[in-house]
Amino acid sequence: MVTEFLSPEFPELNEKEVKKLIICPVYNEEKHLAKVLEDIFDEYREDLLIINDGSTDKTRNIIKEFGIKHIIEHKENLGYGVSLVDGFNYAVENQYNFVITIDGDGQHEAKYIKNIFKYLGENDLVFGSRFSTNSLIKTQIPKKRLEVNKLFGFLINYYTNFQILDAFCGFRGYRVEILKKLKLSEKGYGFPLEFWIQLYKHNQHVKIKELPISLKYLDFERNFNNEFKSDRDLFYYLISVLLKNLVNTGILKEGKTNGFYKLLYDEIAKSEYEILKDLVNILCIYPKATGLPKNMKSQIPNL
Repeated sequence: MVTEFLSPEFPELNEKEVKKLIICPVYNEEKHLAKVLEDIFDEYREDLLIINDGSTDKTRNIIKEFGIKHIIEHKENLGYGVSLVDGFNYAVENQYNFVITIDGDGQHEAKYIKNIFKYLGENDLVFGSRFSTNSLIKTQIPKKRLEVNKLFGFLINYYTNFQILDAFCGFRGYRVEILKKLKLSEKGYGFPLEFWIQLYKHNQHVKIKELPISLKYLDFERNFNNEFKSDRDLFYYLISVLLKNLVNTGILKEGKTNGFYKLLYDEIAKSEYEILKDLVNILCIYPKATGLPKNMKSQIPNL
């Protein structure tokens, strides 16, 4: 159990009356999608919504072959966050009670679907964790992604008092009631950062459960759909998303962010961060955008 808050504002639901939906955002997933859909239908026979985010390969053909009834088509690639927000809005508008999000790249194993829905009967959010002590390690994880997950999980936990082990895992179950309060707008892969901060701000009494799932990467060459020219651009983007949401929600005061950067530097100074030490250079390159003092780098030792 990650967080043991009570949620008295959300009514109890009769299991027989619960309306369920699985949301699967996809972009150029011709390599994995057919297997993903087969596995989902082996475990689940209720409503499935596919958001096709402007795929240019054979993804659309695979969707048609499986006869998917609930589809949102983006004419162009709008971003992972946009796809999820469209899915959440669809769930709210069509009065679903429980929603699961699952990626279309084969990382998430459908065998966990039944347990996620089961635990939603007693929790407001159930999130898959690939880094639990009980998670099954089937492949290694790219080191960059591991460090990003660790760093931003630490920052989220610091500011929210959550105890999240896997901040970026997209395999989650939600009670739709908690989504109604959120104003999500992040288009890209920083969407989970916006989600956790807004969840904390707008749903103070959510009950959250961590569910250990398998760690499985099928394509080590994938790089956020080539959205970023360099690791530096990726890290700067994620920091910007997190900082923006901390300020917009009032958790941090605008213009009072030096404590955030100090916390960031102190965490990266630890020996387990090898790739992310380059992040120091990112912040110093963009002093106007971040509000970082020009001499901040010299104030932080050992970097």
